[in-house]
Amino acid sequence: LANGSITAEGTSITFGNENLSTTGTLSAGVATFESGTAIGDLTLSDGSITSSSDAISFGNDALTTTGTLNAGIATLSTGSTIGDLTLADGSITDSSGDISFGNENLSTTGRLNAGIATLSTGSTIGNLTLADSSITSSDGTIEFGDENLTTTGTLSAATGSTIGNLTLADGSITSSDGTIEFGDENLTTAGTLSAATGSTIGNLTLADNSITSSGGTIEFGDENLTTTGSITAASFSGDGSNLTGVVARSTGTLSGAIPIVLEGEIEDDYETSLAVENPTADRTITFPNNDGTILTTGNDSSIDAVGTIASGTWQGTAVADSYIANNLTISGGTVDNSVIGGVTPTSGTFTTITGATSITSGNLTIADGS
Repeated sequence: LANGSITAEGTSITFGNENLSTTGTLSAGVATFESGTAIGDLTLSDGSITSSSDAISFGNDALTTTGTLNAGIATLSTGSTIGDLTLADGSITDSSGDISFGNENLSTTGRLNAGIATLSTGSTIGNLTLADSSITSSDGTIEFGDENLTTTGTLSAATGSTIGNLTLADGSITSSDGTIEFGDENLTTAGTLSAATGSTIGNLTLADNSITSSGGTIEFGDENLTTTGSITAASFSGDGSNLTGVVARSTGTLSGAIPIVLEGEIEDDYETSLAVENPTADRTITFPNNDGTILTTGNDSSIDAVGTIASGTWQGTAVADSYIANNLTISGGTVDNSVIGGVTPTSGTFTTITGATSITSGNLTIADGS
């Protein structure tokens, strides 16, 4: 026994099963203690060192092990390393560049910052669920703030989705302010373009059953217009040379005192107008099924032949002899009250009677001047 020490020649001192107690410091080289040995508030048992205060402080000493470090809550200084991991303020890095958590769940109430993160399908970040080809939110809305979204693929969204003031629904794109502006872009469709009545294209206005132009004229160039319905207009212009298939009964009623004006073969300052007097009853004028010239008061002298006059009374002036054929046959009627072809003679007054050979009346015969 010397000041502050007890030594043994055999280098070992045994105290049997006696307890050693000191309020000072126990210094030793290699110490072997029974499991459950207590040093201060530390208890050394098989495979563990525990503290009655639940905290073990190693000061600023480094702890090294080639085995596994198991701990409840461990407080490590920044820069501490566990295997190839380095734990620093706000970061865990790996010297190999990869940190694997196996199939363990990672949970944080703070922010997860990462460069490139590879997550299993079904991973959740806050109320977001990341699955194969989809990101969904438990509250039905994903907010990107004022960030730009870019894709080289196809963007699919549910009907009723909104982009700015646009609403995209099945078969339609509508705007909350009633107008969609495409700038100077071309719009192309292989389908059908439907628009509300009153829509405008350039100076054209498309309304129910009508197309009108603010310029008052719609130009179709040399295109053909075809309809199985009716074309109604205040007036038509042009030569009408290719107007075909118009049935007479389909032209309707031509109004006006001079409803038809004919130009003739040569276009000049003169036209022929067909005028009608105002009818006081329905009238019908029938054109005969014959070739010929229509007679008017201006060309009645052009009559060069007539057929049989079946009835009627001549009320005009005397017909000149030059207009009566020498072999004129009168089959009925009267001449100066004498019945033509009658068997009962009637009185008559004649200025001159000329016979070819003789004239016989009863027993009186006049022949060759006697």
